[in-house]
Amino acid sequence: MTENKIAQKWLISPRRKLVEVVYGTHIAQVINDVKTFGLTKREIVDTYRRFKEPLYWEGIARNTILLALLKKGWIRCFIRNNYIYFQIYPTARMKFGKNISVMLSHIRKIDPKAFKHMGVRVFSKTDCWIIDEDEAARMEEHNER
Repeated sequence: MTENKIAQKWLISPRRKLVEVVYGTHIAQVINDVKTFGLTKREIVDTYRRFKEPLYWEGIARNTILLALLKKGWIRCFIRNNYIYFQIYPTARMKFGKNISVMLSHIRKIDPKAFKHMGVRVFSKTDCWIIDEDEAARMEEHNER
């Protein structure tokens, strides 16, 4: 994990482990580190073949694989335009507050000044929740109990 600067992309495991995306894209991280995600290379290749897409393509196969991970409790996270985005499975809105707070704490430790100026957006396929810094701090405080 990047120690002295904030990385731009992560995946957060159901057990609150932060996995920094070091292979460029979330799907590339999954493909190059299948064991971390409880998958096999064969499952990945078969999914891409089923949709007739080349490996690493950002299409239907990628969406299918990432959605399966979200269903298992993984959270997709990235920073864009001064917002921290967390993508969760639609039925998991309140369930993953503690996992999100782990990421917020990580960013706050690395660069408190940058964190202060970031907004937070939590989204699923159909919804987006915008969380301001105070609400994020309350979420973090609540989940530490």
